[in-house]
Amino acid sequence: MAIERCPHLSREDFVVLRARTPKLWGVFGTAYELTVDGWRTQAVDVMRPYGDEGLKAVLASRTVRELRAVAVVDLREVL
Repeated sequence: MAIERCPHLSREDFVVLRARTPKLWGVFGTAYELTVDGWRTQAVDVMRPYGDEGLKAVLASRTVRELRAVAVVDLREVL
């Protein structure tokens, strides 16, 4: 379905992967720290795994997924 709807996938400069066991790993976002003056940006573009103590002060912008058992798929064989 993605190949039919996305014009970018008609190009030849991409790789299609199939992950047998994808796992939610954590988040990507901006880390903050609480100071006497309030919340301040500590670091931009950090990745924190679920369960990490520092995750409590991260404003997440994206979910990070770990891909395991990955195989390259040849679309010509699939279609």
